[in-house]
Amino acid sequence: MDTNPITGLLKACCFVLHVLVLIVVTPIAQHILNGTSVSLPYAVMYPCNSPFAELDSDASIQIPGLFGAALQPYNTILSTEGKDPAGRTLKIKIGESLFPEMNLKPGTNPVDFTTGIAIADTTSLLNNFIVPMFVEGKTVKLFIDVQNITLTVLKFIKVPNLKMNKVLVCHGSNTTQPKEIPDKYCKPESVDPLSPASADLGVLEQVTQEMWARRLSRDQGQGYQMKCVVEEGTTVFAVEEGTTIV
Repeated sequence: MDTNPITGLLKACCFVLHVLVLIVVTPIAQHILNGTSVSLPYAVMYPCNSPFAELDSDASIQIPGLFGAALQPYNTILSTEGKDPAGRTLKIKIGESLFPEMNLKPGTNPVDFTTGIAIADTTSLLNNFIVPMFVEGKTVKLFIDVQNITLTVLKFIKVPNLKMNKVLVCHGSNTTQPKEIPDKYCKPESVDPLSPASADLGVLEQVTQEMWARRLSRDQGQGYQMKCVVEEGTTVFAVEEGTTIV
């Protein structure tokens, strides 16, 4: 244990300096996120047989100002609009997804990624999002909400606990040919039979049977291709799930 008072004083000064920097930088970082524009010129959702889906996204993210930013992987809540029994419009959660790390420069950034979605309610996803776009030919809203995101500015200052709320308008473009959806998206909690955890069982026959069962139960499905852009004149604000939207 270091009892040197000078060392302790230096650590205290560094801590205070760090807090002061965060106090100054946090509003700037939040302002950057508030002014950031997100659109999905091309996105395809492949629903699994389980309550999960694969999302292939070619996103376009525009960062305002003179400084870029790096986003650590962040959990994203995806919601859309629905109706309550009285006919009022509500914000309804359809799923959650972990978006990857993003290193963004000032201006427009093409960000292409594939990730999984944990579906919150399959019925809501179909009735309020998929069917209106691909059966009824309507446009629907997609709310992208992040409650806790860490933004790195000036390449070394990490600012945690920021929020990001975006509202997009989506329309269906096409449906794709069915494809095999990887288990990491459809069965994210399953254990790979070739992993060390399964190998410890020491039963070759069991591993073979599990691999064969997985092959027979592969998720295959068509994709729903959509385009989501910022609605003209939209004011970005946070709305809690289940809240009436006037």
